[in-house]
Amino acid sequence: MKPDFLVSKKGTVVVTASQLWELMGGKEDRFEYGVSQWLSDVYEFDEVIRKPLRNTDYGLRQSIEAGSEVKDDYYLTLSFAKQIVLRSNLKNKLELAKLIKVKELKSGLRKNFSSEEIIEIMHLSKAMTDESFQVKSEERHFNFYKNRKGNTAYWWKYRAEILGITVGRIKKWMEKRGVMVSGKSGREIIKSHDGYELVRIGVIDYLIAQGKHWQYARQAGDLAKLFIKEMEMPFRTNLEDYPEIKRKSQLLLWN
Repeated sequence: MKPDFLVSKKGTVVVTASQLWELMGGKEDRFEYGVSQWLSDVYEFDEVIRKPLRNTDYGLRQSIEAGSEVKDDYYLTLSFAKQIVLRSNLKNKLELAKLIKVKELKSGLRKNFSSEEIIEIMHLSKAMTDESFQVKSEERHFNFYKNRKGNTAYWWKYRAEILGITVGRIKKWMEKRGVMVSGKSGREIIKSHDGYELVRIGVIDYLIAQGKHWQYARQAGDLAKLFIKEMEMPFRTNLEDYPEIKRKSQLLLWN
């Protein structure tokens, strides 16, 4: 029996906890206990060790009727489901984990951006050469996260996973090569390593704050970074030297 994958309203491919439990041979009367263990355990998400986050790694599904009982079910991201399977004592866990992994890889591949999306990403890449737009996008992403979760717990870990980069990792890489980074801010460290990365990060922050899925935002960020490298636009603390770009950027980003 193969997992029945579903697609959420935001385009995320998921599997339900109830089906995963069934595929793993769990007893029906132990479902609630088993899922509570899954949600309270600690896992490694993109090199960050933490508990799974609601609305990031899993989401509550509408309660479903099971005979005369009503039980809560959950949508699980494929990354989370895969780790649950691998941690289990299931005899065929490798086979099931591979099925989930293949679907995860396929779902991460996006079709070509539309011409309208490409134009928007190109404008975003130009806008994000302005440091003030980068900062404002990060602030909006932070507020989006806080409003969705109701608190700011795990913000930095969450953002590191979304971006696929950590300042600490870059810092260690640079120090090994004799580059002094002591006293520099995270933004300065990234800029010293690869200034174009700040454009990518700014685009990702902006799009997620607009409600876009993180995979879409990351792929758009990668494309924006490619655009700005090809255009070889200089980085500025503001775009005063480019009034037309600044005007379009303000209209695009904040109106």
